[in-house]
Amino acid sequence: MPIRKKEAFWLKLSEKIENYDNYEDNEDKYEFILGVIRRITYLITLWFLGRAESEDDFKNYDKAFLKDTEEPSESKKEEEPLQEVNNIQEIVEIKPE
Repeated sequence: MPIRKKEAFWLKLSEKIENYDNYEDNEDKYEFILGVIRRITYLITLWFLGRAESEDDFKNYDKAFLKDTEEPSESKKEEEPLQEVNNIQEIVEIKPE
């Protein structure tokens, strides 16, 4: 009977991995759930490695993670102004043969 439990465990594990692969393949559709998985994975890793020992440590690491992963807002993006180009030679140096 224990063999069946092991088989059931691996079957469930393979289904979970398949689900995760599906999330990765459809990243746009599952952006939220992937963000949650990455955030939890990050915090669990910190706990496992012993870097976060108190609730305050977790809060600080979580804030840092969110800050590092947030997308810059439109107002924060610094874009270079576009320049008008009248001739391709202004962009690419063409050497006559």
